[in-house]
Formats: sequence, structure tokens, C-alpha cells
Amino acid sequence: MRINRSQQLKNKLDAVIKAMDMNKDDYVMRPGIDFSRNRKIPFETTIKMILGMGANSLRKEIYDMFPDFSERMTPSAFVQQRSKIKPEAFEYAFNKFNAFTDLSDNKTHNGYHLFAIDGTALNIAKNPLSNTYFEQGFNQFHLCSLYDICNKTFKGCVIQPRPKMNENAACKEMVKRSTFPEKSIIIGDRLFANYAIYETINRIPNLDYLIRARNHYSTETKKLPMMELDVDRTVELRTTQSKKDVEDFKSGRAKWIAGPSKSGKEKKYVSWEFESPCKITMRIVRFELSSSEYETIVTSLSRSEFPLQEIKKLYAMRWGIETAFREIKYAMGMTNFHAIKEDFIIQEIYAKLLMYNFSMRIAMHVGLTKTDRKYDYQINFTHAMYVCVHFFRGRDGPLIEAEIASCILPIRPGRSDNRKIIPKGHIPFTYRVA
Repeated sequence: MRINRSQQLKNKLDAVIKAMDMNKDDYVMRPGIDFSRNRKIPFETTIKMILGMGANSLRKEIYDMFPDFSERMTPSAFVQQRSKIKPEAFEYAFNKFNAFTDLSDNKTHNGYHLFAIDGTALNIAKNPLSNTYFEQGFNQFHLCSLYDICNKTFKGCVIQPRPKMNENAACKEMVKRSTFPEKSIIIGDRLFANYAIYETINRIPNLDYLIRARNHYSTETKKLPMMELDVDRTVELRTTQSKKDVEDFKSGRAKWIAGPSKSGKEKKYVSWEFESPCKITMRIVRFELSSSEYETIVTSLSRSEFPLQEIKKLYAMRWGIETAFREIKYAMGMTNFHAIKEDFIIQEIYAKLLMYNFSMRIAMHVGLTKTDRKYDYQINFTHAMYVCVHFFRGRDGPLIEAEIASCILPIRPGRSDNRKIIPKGHIPFTYRVA
């Protein structure tokens, strides 16, 4: 009997969890002690429970997962078991599942793999003693992610305390440790307009960048007229400040950039990790928006293959990561954590990222029948995630693809709306959805 796509992915995820269970001492706080006895909630069950959680209260989550009263445990018992597992266990599961399944992420844009990079804030329970605390009275983590736009999956992430976040460092870390397929492009917004990021990407084979910059973010862009243009600029960067260097800085022949400490002292931020001097050639593209404002893009893409209008289209596709953040927060429940301890919250962040990828790799494989309707249609990914999480939790899955294909939405090109930014706080445990 042929195994369908959803069951194949579930088998692979189960295989990752079982392999971790076989080597559980690598993932527990006290090797040789934790999960060494026969308990109602063994290591494998604890992992699956955290992966399968929604946005409800902990007691209701346990009730939904264990309808049989004799198999059910108390919330306290579950918390005691999860406290034995390192947060790194879920990071490993996320990366291992990606390694097992990312070969199926074969959708491209004109033969290019598109990866968006961006960050989002995650509200957590108030704790003034934590390094995630703001003086205004709230705590946040910052999640910086690398997202495959065409395949709707998260390739990597870095979690930082938001008061001390450094998106440039997170970007460089993800780029260095990731393996990219041939013909890949990283697309970023204005926070990633940084010479060190450009050069980091330049030195990785088969990888290009397309990053929006502020219209006046550097001398090179300030000198350009406010009109549509497509030009190349070369910058020589130096970390030294000799008399000759200072003269060249003043004349515009070179630019100074912060480098590592000569004395070996550790610096809080190191911008430049390469040789000095170093020349970077950038393509700067500027185009007009419908609002009559101008946007500036810095890229390494060739002008012959990617004219101005194609650059504009590619940057617009970056919005896919913003949609993904909305889906993972509100459809997967990343706004409703089941803990105050930050190690537990990190467990759940990686669990949500893993289950998002699990759901999308099933949903993106579901084919829709072409019809003569007014609009083209796409899957309702919010419903698809709900179905896939319940399938992982044990719901029978022979018809899961049919269930996903039955809930669709029209694609209406050209629609837009003003972005509504509404501050939101941590959702207390006593105010969870029914």
C-alpha cells in the first residue's frame, strides 16, 4: 500500500523523536538519572505533548491529548517531566526534521530559492529579574528567522532577549551555519543593510542578497538623486585609523568600519570580521512606489537577469515572512505559552517552528483542481495547520490531504491595506481561549 505524503512526514518526525529517545541522555538535565525510571510520562511522550500543544490552558491541553482518564496526568506531573529536558533538545529536533525533509522544498521563483530574513517580538510572562525585561514593565524574546518564501518553511532561527537583541549578528550566524541550494537569494528589510552582512553573503557560493536600505543610510545612497535608478558603487572599507586612513576617509576614498580589538579584548559588537582594507561592489536600485515615495535596494544580483522591475517584485515577495509570523503566532499559538520559565518557553518556540514546517510540508504537497472560477484558489493554511497538528496528535490521517484541499481561499492579486500596528501584551494563564 502506497503511503501518502502526510504519513511519510509523520513517520519521519516520529523517527526523529524515537532516535532522541534512544539517546535521551544527550538531551536531559541529569544524564543517567532523568527519565531512567518507568513513568506515566516517558521522554518520548513529553516531547510529543510539547510539540502537539495549542493555545489552551495546560489542563485543557492534557485533557484533549488524553481522553482516557486512566492515562491522564496532572499539570504538575507534566511540568516536572518537561523540566528534565534541555531547550536544546527541541532545537535539535527542529534542525533534524528540516535535514530529513528539506529536499522536498523544491519550489522556486524562476529557478531561484528565495529566503527572507526578519525578526518578531514574543511577549512572555513578566519577570523583572530576567534579561528579557524592559523598564516599562514587560518581558520579550526576539525571534530572528530565515524563511523559505516559496516553500513556506522556516530554515533557521536565533532566539535572543529582546532588550539585547542584535539582528545583524543573528543574520550572520544563520547565514554561516546554513547550507543553501544553488541559486539562492536572501531578502531582508532595512535593519539588515550592513556592509558586514553583504560581505558575509558575498563569500558564500551560490548565494546572493537583496536588502532594502534607507534612502540616506550611507554616503553612497545620499549622493544619488531621488529618482528611479540602477547603478553600481564600490566602497573600500578599513578598520585602521592611521594618518593616511583619516585623509582617505575625509576625501571619500575609503570608509572606516569597526573591527576586532587589536588587544584581543572582547567587544560587545564587532561589525567587520574580514581583512582590511577590503573593497565591496554593490548594485544600488531605486524605484518609485505607488505612494510617490522611493525605495532603495542594495543587491548583488546581476542587472541582465534581474532588471529593476524584477528587483521590485522580489522585494515585495519578502512579505511572505510577515504572513508566516502571523500564522505561527495566531494559528499555531505562539502567543500563548504554557510556562513562565524561559527555558520552557524556548522549548515551545522551537516546537512551534517544527510543527509549522511539518504542517506546511504537508499542505504545500496538496494539489488543487483547476476550475473555471473567477479567481485562482489557494489552501486555507490556517485550517491546514489545525488539521496537521491534530493529525500528529493521533487523528486518523488517510483523508488528511482531502480535508486540507476542501478548505480553500481565493487569491486576489493587487489587494493591499495599511499596516495596523497594535501593541499587545502577554496573555495571562487565566485568560486563555475556551
